Amino acid sequence: MNVRSAPPAFTRTDLFRVLSPFRTSRSLRGGLLVILDWSALTIALFFAASNSGMGLQIVSGLVAGLFITRLWVIGHDACHQSLFSTKRLNMFFGRLCFLPSLTPYTLWEVGHNVAHHGYNNLRGGDYIWAPMSPDEYLALPIWRRQLEKLYRSGFGVGAYYLIELWWKRLYVPSMPQSKPRRKGFTFDFCLVTVFAVLWIGLVAYIGEISGVGGFAAIFAAVLLPFLVWNVLVGLVIHVHHIHSDIPWYDNKTDWLEAQAVFTGTAHIDWPVLNFLLHNILVHPAHHIDAKLNLFDLPAAQAALEQEFPGVFRRRRLSWSDYFASVRACKVFDYKAGRWQPFPS
Repeated sequence: MNVRSAPPAFTRTDLFRVLSPFRTSRSLRGGLLVILDWSALTIALFFAASNSGMGLQIVSGLVAGLFITRLWVIGHDACHQSLFSTKRLNMFFGRLCFLPSLTPYTLWEVGHNVAHHGYNNLRGGDYIWAPMSPDEYLALPIWRRQLEKLYRSGFGVGAYYLIELWWKRLYVPSMPQSKPRRKGFTFDFCLVTVFAVLWIGLVAYIGEISGVGGFAAIFAAVLLPFLVWNVLVGLVIHVHHIHSDIPWYDNKTDWLEAQAVFTGTAHIDWPVLNFLLHNILVHPAHHIDAKLNLFDLPAAQAALEQEFPGVFRRRRLSWSDYFASVRACKVFDYKAGRWQPFPS
């Protein structure tokens, strides 16, 4: 089934007219949220590194992974210059909140703000979860096909983010995906690397003096939280942009006509996860106007859906819906405009 629909009958001006009242800075609330989430993360990491009970260590590590993701969401808004009142404050708090996820601020700004938000769902412009065509998949070596199957299995979202996005696009500066480099990337790379070294060293020290052991502490308070963060962010980005009724494009003219930069994402009703992750699942309004911050997104999205009923995808996500979409969305036939399973 061709999932590409007729272009929506609105203009960019129409959209911004609806959303502009919700463009506000939230410096005080944002600052308090940073303090809250950093404090919770610190406590969780301490318990993960110092408690001799394996169960509490693992639970603390899982909680730490959640708060790394929450801080990343705050950093994400700050990097869009949407949360605090000045650019300097946004840059400071953006870097601070990106530290636990080891995300270099400037490379995230290039890859996310420019490439993803400028060309979402256009292959060649947007690289995040961009699907291959059936022929491209068949041309891959066997090992790469197996990796693609893992990524799109429903269980490989963390591996996808860790390898394809964080490692190749955000962290390793020598890889070609990192270019063009903006001024300040070297600083941000060194910043997150020094933070990682200090994080590992401090956790190992706490583990040794508490009797837990350095390696056990590093697993529970560094490796486990970092893996949890990768799974959560990989899952969130996947459900935003991959579904059996969300089209992708490889032709810029078709993409522009469809206004997919505005309509190529979904508003996900998954209330518990959305609450835990600072409204990150309220996504179409954010893609239309990235200057909307996490506090104002729900009201902005509601206004958008009221003004343009039926235009923006909204679905109440369940695990059955998620895995049904995963089974259907393996490769995309760009000529026919439809998702397909992996060809054999």
